[in-house]
Amino acid sequence: MKEIYSTQELLAVEQDARKAVWVLAPDIAIGPQEFGPVMRTNIYDRNVEYRYLVVNHANTLVNLVQFVSSLLADGATGNFKVAIVPQEIVESDVTIIDADHPSEIGFVLSPTENDSGHFRIHGSALFRIKERFSTLWRLADEIDTEAICRGEDIEGSMHAQKPLNGFWPSLLRAQAGRYSKMWSRLGRVAHRLDTNGRSEISDIELVRNQIMALIDSGATVPALSSVSFPEAISDDADSLSNEILSAFISGANSASIAMCGKLLELSLREYYRTHSENKLSEQLMLGKLIRRVNEDLGVQLDEGLLNIVNFINQFRISGVHVKQGFSLPTDDQTRAVVYMTYDTVRKLF
Repeated sequence: MKEIYSTQELLAVEQDARKAVWVLAPDIAIGPQEFGPVMRTNIYDRNVEYRYLVVNHANTLVNLVQFVSSLLADGATGNFKVAIVPQEIVESDVTIIDADHPSEIGFVLSPTENDSGHFRIHGSALFRIKERFSTLWRLADEIDTEAICRGEDIEGSMHAQKPLNGFWPSLLRAQAGRYSKMWSRLGRVAHRLDTNGRSEISDIELVRNQIMALIDSGATVPALSSVSFPEAISDDADSLSNEILSAFISGANSASIAMCGKLLELSLREYYRTHSENKLSEQLMLGKLIRRVNEDLGVQLDEGLLNIVNFINQFRISGVHVKQGFSLPTDDQTRAVVYMTYDTVRKLF
């Protein structure tokens, strides 16, 4: 399955939209130059409905009037709707095509300044992002596009300093304060997470954090790809790291935890092999492997690692065997396992 799409490839997908396109646009100043022809064809000829959520800032209304006037040059239509949300809520550029249709597909643009592609989101990650988009849409203030097309001054009805007349009261009435930081500024968050002091983080790490924050405000994922695994295991370790984070982001918690166990075992065995002349039994379980690394090599791993390993083993076993009282791991439990795994392999290598 293709994971990264160029702008032209995204346009090709949007051109085949069947019923709807949802867009979260931090910068409405990016007008219809590239997307305009496809949008106009979809809106006027193919009856595709667009929902645009745009960010409120100093130039929003001016840019919005230019955008709508250019896009809807043939007149206002119910197939194009636009609403404004507060600036601090939106930082990510998201496109969802044919939401709630079997052919639905979602994209998030890399938050780096260079256009390194639109990353595909799917599974439960896409489902939860759709839920958040829908919540914002219900709470945001919709703009009168007919008034814009008629050349009326919409700033007169929406005071420049308070363009979201109904948003905050609705937010409070719905007890939706938790949505006020729904989208965080991922570049800064990811850079603070970089415990190795690097000044840059790869696009895929930023995007993973971006998707995670779309799902769960403030949530992040560790920079597993920053770990310098030994060459002997680097291919397998990198593949496992990608599996861990992909499963975690998609909500496949049991799978993510199981892969954490496998990565820990691979890493500990390789560390022991390169630091000891003794050989380890292939039947040695993860807990005993940790004790051997600790006792034979004097490596002081986190005291809580054995508790995490017991938790991993519990879900590795229950993942393949039916057990009474079985329950799926929560997001918080999975996050704890993923971070402990990251911290352990980072210390080893």
